[in-house]
Amino acid sequence: MMKSSITKFGEHNGQTVLMYTLINEHGTRLSMLNFAGIWHEFSVLDGNKRVNLLLSSPTMIGYTNNNYYINRLIGRVAGRIKDAKYQYQGKTVVTPKNDGLNSLHGGDNGWANTFLT
Repeated sequence: MMKSSITKFGEHNGQTVLMYTLINEHGTRLSMLNFAGIWHEFSVLDGNKRVNLLLSSPTMIGYTNNNYYINRLIGRVAGRIKDAKYQYQGKTVVTPKNDGLNSLHGGDNGWANTFLT
């Protein structure tokens, strides 16, 4: 039988960050945050000890105060768009510069910086 819960994890930019958790009958636990789709925990039981298989932070600041996009969804675009522009069907598409002259992981409004509902 699967168990689920929703708890407050913290706050970011004045908004509440929620943690959604699922636990299966074997004790495997998955937790995701509603900010950036962060995979907070994927843990299993090793005897009586819980082992998290992900690099995680106990607080929001650990996820937001770095440039590494740890455990975040990074769509629409994964990686850098050189010079923050590209050609599509003969037209130049300009994207936001958020990594020097480049656009990284969808720009400032990419999924990595968005509350998911």
